Amino acid sequence: KKRIKRPVAFPRSRRAAVKKIFVLSRVTLGAEVAVTSLILKKMKEAFPGARVVLLAHAQMKELLGGDAKITIQDVPYARHGRLLERLQAWIDLVRALDHERRGLLPGEYLIVDPDSRLTQLGLLPVTEGDAGYYFFESRSFKKPGIRRIGQLTARWLTDLFGPGDHALYPYAALLPEHARFGRTLCQRIRLGGERHVAAVSFGVGDNARKRISNAFETELLSALLDDGSRIVLDKGVGDEVERANGIIAALRDRGRNVVEVEEGTTPKGSAGERLRCDVLAWRGGVGVFSALIAASDLYVGYDSAFQHVAAALGVPVIDIFADLGNPLFVSRWEPYTRGTVKTVKAGPPLEKTLGRVLAAHREIKRRAKT
Repeated sequence: KKRIKRPVAFPRSRRAAVKKIFVLSRVTLGAEVAVTSLILKKMKEAFPGARVVLLAHAQMKELLGGDAKITIQDVPYARHGRLLERLQAWIDLVRALDHERRGLLPGEYLIVDPDSRLTQLGLLPVTEGDAGYYFFESRSFKKPGIRRIGQLTARWLTDLFGPGDHALYPYAALLPEHARFGRTLCQRIRLGGERHVAAVSFGVGDNARKRISNAFETELLSALLDDGSRIVLDKGVGDEVERANGIIAALRDRGRNVVEVEEGTTPKGSAGERLRCDVLAWRGGVGVFSALIAASDLYVGYDSAFQHVAAALGVPVIDIFADLGNPLFVSRWEPYTRGTVKTVKAGPPLEKTLGRVLAAHREIKRRAKT
């Protein structure tokens, strides 16, 4: 581990010999966008003649399936499994790599490991020796004046593979059918007048410390509606669905019109017919909700995957950090983007945090008008 933390820069003169590049998954969707997507982009730029293979859960096709230059090889990881189940992913990874490398000579392929859980953060080997293996020790890699994980990743890539023609930022490449669905649905919400659409997710990836409360989430949606926005709300997965249903019930009690849509269905009416709702509550895959974010004017949510997706899609982000135990964590996981990111650090009382979010909301709306 000490040895692979200090990889040697790849010589430009050897780039043409590389036929395949294997990029290992970070597993969590937020890190896949914030870190892995940058690596994929750099590999495409630096090795235009090579085939780039991402070894990750098949779900990543929903976020990168629109990029014809990336092949996604399914290697799942049991995040909530027992220890041996999680370690088993390493064996599956080695098998997949052995299959993909068949017929290739050393020097004709590279393996880029962005601190992957598949290798237990670099502890489990996937190749004989270190040649052609590039490990990004993301938890200890530091550069003066750089704090965000995306920017640190971009700097590491530049150090090893040289500067490119353009600055590196995370990206997402949605499936065309998802992108069309998201555009059509948001267009229907806007019909009949100028409507600001805010995509919202209260998902926290099973980390309850990242949440504030049901009361805060209900009041936030009510305030955004009072502020003139229409809401596209992701209902999430697991326990998040039940919490979202409670919020929806509370909004309906206040007279708000909520339309619920599940993946595989569409609201009644034609594409050119206005969808009359205050809140569109979506339940489905990450690909379609990402497309709904892309078609929105703004994204609001806790520190979780979709803040990074929104930033990668160029959508302004209001990023609510509720877990403030480690100040470094906040600055490290702020989205890295050319676009607008407003970070709100939560703290009592509830009204103070709500006021900060609304102030950011109004500023973003004002900028959009000018």
